[in-house]
Amino acid sequence: MGLYESMRANLAANLPAACAGCEHVIVTGHSLGAALAVLAAPDIAKSLSVPEPELTTFGGPRPGLYDFAVPFNLLIDSCSRVVNLFDIVPHLPLALPGLPYTHVDVQIAVDSGGSIDQTHRHSLDAYRSGLNGLVQAQPAWAA
Repeated sequence: MGLYESMRANLAANLPAACAGCEHVIVTGHSLGAALAVLAAPDIAKSLSVPEPELTTFGGPRPGLYDFAVPFNLLIDSCSRVVNLFDIVPHLPLALPGLPYTHVDVQIAVDSGGSIDQTHRHSLDAYRSGLNGLVQAQPAWAA
């Protein structure tokens, strides 16, 4: 049994009641949690009686092959991947011939400020810093 399958029963048993009356279901995660969120979103959309999930991930690896990404992108309308330009995790697993791992939907690239510490580049603090920089760089007319 895989990691997602081990948590799916709990998700299926509790999410519909927890979301009763909700207008939105937001699925999110960082790193491995981002990959699990990507696996959960289409399952939630197809299998559970809740509003269509909106997905936002941070620093997630490539979650699947092209054959996974194409139907995912058709099913999940709201999907954003926040990626620190200097974080190695979103570049894994490597996309190699015969193993065409790929990302899903829309990437939002942030710059966390150029720390050479790979652990920091992947931290949520680095992502928060990068998002703050993106917001501050936005022109006043775009706000």
